[in-house]
Amino acid sequence: MMKILSIVPGGQGGTEVFARRMEEYIVNHKIINIHKDLLYSLYRSFKSADLILIHRAPLIKKILIFWGFDFFRKKVILFQHIIPGGSKKDLYHRFIYGKLAGVLGASKSIVNFILKNWPVDHKKVKLMYCGIPVEKFVKIENRSDLRRKFGIPENSFVVGVVGKIMEGKNQKLLAEAVKLCDYNKIFCVVAGPVESWKYYEEIRKAFAKIPHLIIPRFLSDVNEIFCAFDISVITSKFEAFGLVGLESLACKVPVISPDNAGVSEVLEDGKDSFIYKNNDPVSLSSKLVEAFERKDELPKMGDYGRQKVELNFSMQKFSAEFDRVLSELIGTS
Repeated sequence: MMKILSIVPGGQGGTEVFARRMEEYIVNHKIINIHKDLLYSLYRSFKSADLILIHRAPLIKKILIFWGFDFFRKKVILFQHIIPGGSKKDLYHRFIYGKLAGVLGASKSIVNFILKNWPVDHKKVKLMYCGIPVEKFVKIENRSDLRRKFGIPENSFVVGVVGKIMEGKNQKLLAEAVKLCDYNKIFCVVAGPVESWKYYEEIRKAFAKIPHLIIPRFLSDVNEIFCAFDISVITSKFEAFGLVGLESLACKVPVISPDNAGVSEVLEDGKDSFIYKNNDPVSLSSKLVEAFERKDELPKMGDYGRQKVELNFSMQKFSAEFDRVLSELIGTS
C-alpha cells in the first residue's frame, strides 16, 4: 500500500468532488487530499508520501521547491481534468514535465491535447475516465413528492442544469434554446452554487419569461434534483468531462450534452442521450424538441444509461483501473 499525497484546487467543482471520492473509494492505497494553499501541511505530507498526485497542471508550482530539494526523486503524476491552454514546449516545461512519472487525462480530448502540446513521453500519457459512486445515486420513483419539495409543477416536462452558476457553465444557453421552441411546454431548473453573482443576475433575466426555478446553492443530495427532471442538460462551452452527465444517468435520467464535452465520448446519441452542437442554441433547441416528442421513451433510455454507468463508470471500476495504470507507470501493484 502506497501513501499518495493528492493536491487539489479549492472549491466545490467536479475536480474537488472527484478527489474526495478517490480518497474514499481507493482502498489499495492511502490517499490524503491536501488543499493547494496549505503549504506547511503540504511540506510535511510531501516528505512522507510515496507518490504525489496533482489535479491540474498549475498546481505543480506548489510542490516545485520541495520536489527540487528532493532532487526530483519523488514520483509525481499529474491528473488533468480540464483542457489546458497553450503549448508547454519551452525549456522550463520540457525540464519539469520530463520529470513526471505520468500524466492522466480524464477524456480523449484532454489526452490528445497533451500529446500534441506538452513535452511528455507519450508512453506516460494515459486515458483515465473518472467514475462516480453509483450506489449513492438511486432513482426515486415518487417524482411528485420531489417536485412539490422543490416547488416544481408536477405535470411539467422538466429540463434541468446542475453545476456552478458562472459564465463558463453557460446556463443562459438553455434559455436561448427554449425560446426557440414552444417553451410553455417546458419547465427549466438551474441548480448549483453561485460563482458569479453578476452571471446569476444575467440568467435570472434570461429566464424571466420562461417557466423556471433557480436554486442558487450547493445541493448536498444532488440525487433528488436529478430525479425531479425528465432530462438533464450540460450547457458548458468547454466541459473537459462532465461528471454530472454520469450522475444523471445513474439516476436513470437521460442527458442532452454538447458534442465537445468529454462525457459525450461515452454517450450514445439516441440511446442514453441527445448530442447537440456546442454552444449552438438552434441545435440544442432541436434536441429539446426531440426529447419532448420522445418523452415516453426517456425512462427506457434512462435504464440503459444506468446499466452503462454501473458496468463501466463506478468508483470500484475506477479504483481497479487506477491500480492498473499505476502499475504500468511506476511498477507498483
